[in-house]
Amino acid sequence: MTAFNYQINQLPEEPIRYEIKIEYINYLKSIISNPVIGTMATGDSVISMQNIESFPFLANKDIAGFDMEAMAMAQVCQHCNVDFFCVKLVSDNLSFDANSRGQYDNNFKTLSKKIEDISLKILEYYSN
Repeated sequence: MTAFNYQINQLPEEPIRYEIKIEYINYLKSIISNPVIGTMATGDSVISMQNIESFPFLANKDIAGFDMEAMAMAQVCQHCNVDFFCVKLVSDNLSFDANSRGQYDNNFKTLSKKIEDISLKILEYYSN
């Protein structure tokens, strides 16, 4: 805890985490094969094998991934009283850091089609 009673890395006047409704999680499980459901860590730096020691919270086994965008979206949704959930597809793997750009390029086309399919299912479900 900090001097102002916030947890380390918690933004002032913001929750330490944003929860997703179980009905959204169950729906996503029904349309995505083998999803990884878990906590996303966030930050304002790109993580690589060269700087991973600077991010000790990543050692937490509850963290399913790291991104730089979802937290901002969750904050806006919370402030506007709008439900939030996020689907992330992993484009590259930190353990293959040396060829991360190559991994990203190879995965981009496949992942673009996959997120398109998932997005269309979500839009169809929630428009009914």
